[in-house]
Amino acid sequence: MAVNNILVVDDEIGNADALAMLFEDEGFRVSCAYNGQEALDRVAEQYPDVVVMDFMMPVMNGCQAAKALRADEQTRGIRILMHSSMSEQNVRGYFSDYDAFLRKPCSFDDILAVVKQLLGRKK
Repeated sequence: MAVNNILVVDDEIGNADALAMLFEDEGFRVSCAYNGQEALDRVAEQYPDVVVMDFMMPVMNGCQAAKALRADEQTRGIRILMHSSMSEQNVRGYFSDYDAFLRKPCSFDDILAVVKQLLGRKK
């Protein structure tokens, strides 16, 4: 099976690093970005299969970055997991074209299960 690429986008470095370790332990190739603009730069460098996207970030928030991904023909097929401390209803007010949503805090098991589901892998 091919190795899937995951991009973790979160301005809280500890959160991003913890998720990166979780995904790496599961055999994924992982990169991190700490704001939406950095996420777009990372996508251009290494096309991810899934982006785990925080909402509230400096420079460019997660919804702005996700909209940019969806607007580009080359990146619109990337699966997006919105991962925010805001309610899904609030996030949907800014952007609703994501593939899955998890509200922070949530367990690593939940995040891993959703990512695997998005990739079509068995839990």
